[in-house]
Amino acid sequence: SIVERMATTTAHLSASEREFVRDGVVEDVRSDGRRRVDFRRVWVQVGNIPQANGSSRVTVGDTDCVMGIKLELGQPDANAPGNGKIVVEVDVSSTASPTFKGRGGEDIAAELSAALRSLLQGSTQQKYCALDLTTLSIVHGKTCWIMYIDAVVLSVGGNLLDVLSLAMKAALADTEIPKVEVSGMEDDDDIPEIEIDSEETWKLDSFRIPTTVTVCQVERSLLVDPTADEEVCADSALAVGVASTGDVVGITKLGFCSIPHDVCKDMIYLAQQTGKRLLRQLRLTL
Repeated sequence: SIVERMATTTAHLSASEREFVRDGVVEDVRSDGRRRVDFRRVWVQVGNIPQANGSSRVTVGDTDCVMGIKLELGQPDANAPGNGKIVVEVDVSSTASPTFKGRGGEDIAAELSAALRSLLQGSTQQKYCALDLTTLSIVHGKTCWIMYIDAVVLSVGGNLLDVLSLAMKAALADTEIPKVEVSGMEDDDDIPEIEIDSEETWKLDSFRIPTTVTVCQVERSLLVDPTADEEVCADSALAVGVASTGDVVGITKLGFCSIPHDVCKDMIYLAQQTGKRLLRQLRLTL
């Protein structure tokens, strides 16, 4: 899993260092002074890439990510002719962490990309869909907007997935989509002529876009926003997709250890409360 791969970054911790980190979590005095339920300060900047349709930079502790969104005209998928398309790619710099060198970095990037894509589009088992892809359709079955969501991880200090999900929501809220004029469609077989008006734009409804909240377990204690050291010391973790309403839109178990049912319920509840608070603060920032 993502947390397991990222945990190898701090695998050099000695037994006494691990004990110090774990004892701090259990005693509710973490190594950076936070309580278990405290999230580090979230620094958000939007519009930082002028050439992009939308962009953001989010920093939480030592974890720093940049997100850019570009729009291009293209053809919709045959199985979804009335929808636009989303392409999510995460680039992990080898300078951000030793874990990102070589094949390890490619595997982590692929997992992070899939996790963010699932957060937006859901799955066949989920009824929740954060983005209405029909709003990206221009001519049914012929032309649509393809939205490229590209992230670059600059540095890692723990909790990478949560930070990336916040950066994605901020960048989507910042995204301006040009209005278009369609002509040349006298017949269904005609090729549409698309004229883009870059001066007149509209924005997506970003309220429904959730964030991920990772909750780690150390013995019977639960914590949010783990540092890199806390990730390697955790017994297990859940990555919970949380909407602004507090609804859970997805759950992924991380780590090898099983989680008792009552602990799992507590982890989900903590993620819901944390997610609602984070998204409320993000709306005020944006």
